[in-house]
Amino acid sequence: MSRISHNDPELTHRLTRRGMLGVAAGATAAALLGAA
Repeated sequence: MSRISHNDPELTHRLTRRGMLGVAAGATAAALLGAA
Protein backbone atom coordinates (compact mmCIF):
# COMPACT_ATOMS: atom_id res chain seq x y z
CA MET A 1 0.00 0.00 0.00
CA SER A 2 2.83 2.43 0.68
CA ARG A 3 4.01 1.94 -2.90
CA ILE A 4 0.62 3.01 -4.23
CA SER A 5 0.60 6.04 -1.93
CA HIS A 6 4.09 7.06 -3.04
CA ASN A 7 3.19 6.63 -6.69
CA ASP A 8 -0.15 8.45 -6.38
CA PRO A 9 0.13 11.64 -4.26
CA GLU A 10 -3.45 12.59 -5.10
CA LEU A 11 -4.76 9.34 -3.63
CA THR A 12 -2.71 9.91 -0.49
CA HIS A 13 -4.10 13.43 -0.20
CA ARG A 14 -7.65 12.11 -0.52
CA LEU A 15 -7.11 9.45 2.12
CA THR A 16 -5.54 12.01 4.47
CA ARG A 17 -8.44 14.40 4.02
CA ARG A 18 -10.97 11.62 4.53
CA GLY A 19 -9.14 10.55 7.67
CA MET A 20 -9.16 14.09 9.06
CA LEU A 21 -12.87 14.45 8.30
CA GLY A 22 -13.54 11.08 9.93
CA VAL A 23 -11.70 12.11 13.09
CA ALA A 24 -13.59 15.42 13.20
CA ALA A 25 -16.92 13.64 12.70
CA GLY A 26 -16.07 11.12 15.42
CA ALA A 27 -15.11 13.88 17.85
CA THR A 28 -18.35 15.75 17.10
CA ALA A 29 -20.44 12.61 17.60
CA ALA A 30 -18.65 11.87 20.88
CA ALA A 31 -19.27 15.45 22.07
CA LEU A 32 -22.97 15.22 21.17
CA LEU A 33 -23.31 11.85 22.94
CA GLY A 34 -21.46 13.24 25.95
CA ALA A 35 -23.70 16.31 26.05
CA ALA A 36 -26.81 14.13 25.79
